[in-house]
Amino acid sequence: MGYKYKMENNKKILLERPYIKTLKLKFLKTYLRYQEDYPNVKFVFLDETWIYKNGCLIQTWVNDNLPTLDYKLRNLDGNRFTVLHAGCFSGFLDGCGLLLRSKNNVRDYHKTMDGARFKESMQNQLIPALEFGVQNCDCVR
Repeated sequence: MGYKYKMENNKKILLERPYIKTLKLKFLKTYLRYQEDYPNVKFVFLDETWIYKNGCLIQTWVNDNLPTLDYKLRNLDGNRFTVLHAGCFSGFLDGCGLLLRSKNNVRDYHKTMDGARFKESMQNQLIPALEFGVQNCDCVR
């Protein structure tokens, strides 16, 4: 995705490469233009992340302009879960969340989700919610 790590104060920090910043700016400009040109269109965003049963903090986003806090690493024993959810302007879409238990200990949680699971989730959860209408969906707050 265009990220790289650098060491600072003996900590790994994730940095964005310049071309990724350019792509993000292009996306944001397009998104804002669509919002202005089509005010009745409701945008829905989809993302996935992961967490261990006991929680954890191995890597974190860093903003060089803000002071950083030192976090204690939690015990990483136990199950790891991949979380997938969709959200809109008013919160998460009700019934569109997916929680998967990871069967491997590979740090790349993206391997938990495969095409078949993703397609099933889209067909059975997200698309029906969108057909019902985002404005009518009860959003989790």
